[in-house]
This record gives sequence, C-alpha cells and structure tokens, in this order.
Amino acid sequence: MAAPSWVMPGSVLENCQVLAPLADEVGILFFETEASLAAGAAELPPELAAFPLSYHVHLPVDLPMHQPEKAATIAATLVQKLAFLGVQRAVVHPPAGKDAPRLVQRFVQAFVACCQGVTLLWENTKENSLLEISPVLLALNQRICLDIGHLLAYEQENLLLAPALLAQVDMVHINAPGEGGQRSRHACLSTLTPAQEAVAKAALVASPPQAVLMFELFRWQEVEKSVPLVRQWLNSAS
Repeated sequence: MAAPSWVMPGSVLENCQVLAPLADEVGILFFETEASLAAGAAELPPELAAFPLSYHVHLPVDLPMHQPEKAATIAATLVQKLAFLGVQRAVVHPPAGKDAPRLVQRFVQAFVACCQGVTLLWENTKENSLLEISPVLLALNQRICLDIGHLLAYEQENLLLAPALLAQVDMVHINAPGEGGQRSRHACLSTLTPAQEAVAKAALVASPPQAVLMFELFRWQEVEKSVPLVRQWLNSAS
C-alpha cells in the first residue's frame, strides 16, 4: 500500500512521519518541473531515509514531452535527486497526439541512457488513455500505472479489454473521479456510484496481484475510508 507525500498540510518530512506506521510506500509528488528542480535538503531532508518506507516518484506533469530528450534529462535529474531514498519507480504522463509513439520511444531511450535501474510507469491521462501508444509501450517492455479515477472520468473502460497492457501494470492509482464531468477530482472511493464501483473493482482485479496500490488521495481521512473498500473488493474476488 502506498500514499502520496501530501495527505495533510505540512512538509514532506511531516507527512512521511505520519505515514511511516500506516503505509508501506510513499509517492514523492513532483508535479511542477521548476519547483521540483529547485527542491533541496530543506524540502527533501536526509531524515526521510530513516523511515521504514519505500519510495517512488511522480514526475512533473509539465515535462516538455514534445522535446523528449530534454524531458528525459529533467526526469533523470529528479530521480537522481531522490537516489538517497532508493527510488526505483517513476510515474510519467505520456505525450498526446499523432507523434506520441515516436516521442515516447525517444524519451525512453534518452531516460535509460542516463538513468538505468529505474522503471518508468506510464499513466493513463485525459489526453492519452495509453491505448494509442500501446504498441510502442509493449515493444519497449514499458510498465503501466493504471489510474482508476482517470479511467472512470475519461471513459477509458476499453483499457480493460487490453490484457497485454494490463499485464504490464506495476501500480494502480486508486481514487474516484468525483462529480464535475470530464475531470478527475481524486475523490474518496465512497463517492463512487454502483456502476463506477463495478468498473473500478474490475480494473483492480484485472491488475497483477503484485502491483503497488497507490491511494492517490490528498486527505488521510479519505485514504482511511477507501482502504476497507479495496480490501472488500479483493476479498470478494478471491
């Protein structure tokens, strides 16, 4: 079980102090490139390594993916910034558009060249469900971060009909889309409609059992409410 590095107001250190006895892994949120590159020991203190936690990183959503070599260099720099935490997985949002397969291939090649030993996890987003780039992802043996909230908000249920892609899932982002149309609000699972819950459960059950379950919710109370529901889904499917 994993949780974000922001589940309550406070620093990354303060959040991880709270999460250390409650979760197995923390996702360090690097959502904006400029601020993430500027982060130093004050934001990411060495004390983080003392907690009984593993860590992964969510790379910035504003990476210049249309410049894949530049984006890969930034991504590698951020991953190396977290080397003291033993980070081995990095979640990345794919580019969109007709050039996406070529851009993904160039990004992967550039990233691997400067950051070996770290697995990229490609997340389904509003702009790219991953189905559009599945041939290149499979050809390059890329891993997947399946976001259930995005799947529901952006009507990406066809992902559940792609077993080869689902077999590559190493992490599941667990959240509900909430209300508001075509936007994922990362809401508590208790807000799911019965129809949404059926799809969410199917997505979870279809994912490999070793996948990290990342409760991508930004209030600890919502994580606490969602964990029992996921346990119930998994128990009923076994």
